Amino acid sequence: MKQPFSNKSRRPVVIVLLVLVGILLLTAGGTYAYLRSLTDLVEPGEVTGNPSLQESDLIEPAETVDETDSTEAMGEAKNEQGEVEVIDLRNDPDVYNILLIGSDRRGTELNGRSDSMIIFSINKRTKKIHLVSLMRALYVNIPGR
Repeated sequence: MKQPFSNKSRRPVVIVLLVLVGILLLTAGGTYAYLRSLTDLVEPGEVTGNPSLQESDLIEPAETVDETDSTEAMGEAKNEQGEVEVIDLRNDPDVYNILLIGSDRRGTELNGRSDSMIIFSINKRTKKIHLVSLMRALYVNIPGR
């Protein structure tokens, strides 16, 4: 009686299956390595710093301002400005706006300036995300500079 599949006829099928599994594993490994290099993950052991360092150790306390002086200054500024138009602000509970600020700080400097600013807007109703980049050349008066 003849067997339907002999060992000789199964050998090429097994070899082809092993080669396909090998190719699949190599492709999966290569894809994983490529994606990991794109995300540039930080390993937990690479994080440096002093965990006992407090914010007050890095940032000097701000100058205290006499409240009466600031109240008078606000009154003077209001008189210089004139009447301010009251406008109705739109508020939509389905829209979240988040301001992302990149810092331009070099070396051991504690103070840095805003390098880039992007408004990140999430609309839950339409399920859309919008990013708006603000120009760096927004000429803003920086007090004390």
